[in-house]
Amino acid sequence: IAFETKNRNERRTPEEMLELQQISILQCLRWISESERTLLESYRGSKPNRIQRQFEESMIRMNTQGVKATDDFSSVAKNNLARLDSFMSRDILRPVTNERFQEYRSLYAKFSLHIREQI
Repeated sequence: IAFETKNRNERRTPEEMLELQQISILQCLRWISESERTLLESYRGSKPNRIQRQFEESMIRMNTQGVKATDDFSSVAKNNLARLDSFMSRDILRPVTNERFQEYRSLYAKFSLHIREQI
């Protein structure tokens, strides 16, 4: 698996690529979470807050084209949520990886609360 670096001939292992992808996803969740600093909202309201809505929209659009699903949004979001969680839990072998996974799970729990309650 190629990954562009300063040395164009350098190759990354599948394990390194997986880790880079997981780190990138966590960075996106951190970025979404930072909007909490501008306007603190409850995650347990009767309706999703704006951060949860943004996350839900991402789950609905999680496909190769990045377009909003035309099927049952709730079902699509739940299926994609399960796929994301499965991907993020792959190959957790080192303490630093486990720490990242725990941070991901914390953000995941807040953002996906309304999706998971519909199960």
